Amino acid sequence: MRLLLEEAVIRGGARRVLARINPDNAVSSRVADKLGFVRGEVALDDDGEPLAQWLWPPSTDFAHDGEAP
Repeated sequence: MRLLLEEAVIRGGARRVLARINPDNAVSSRVADKLGFVRGEVALDDDGEPLAQWLWPPSTDFAHDGEAP
């Protein structure tokens, strides 16, 4: 996963990566946390499934209001 982040930044020019993870998926949440993602608020997807929004690299605003810049 770390290599994918590096590729997104180096080759793809990404400045931010947003991961949407079901809050009940502890394993994926732990991976996101270990990679330096910061968890934002939980939002419902189109099917009504709750998804926690994780942003990388961290943004202090995101952690408080759940909105990706």
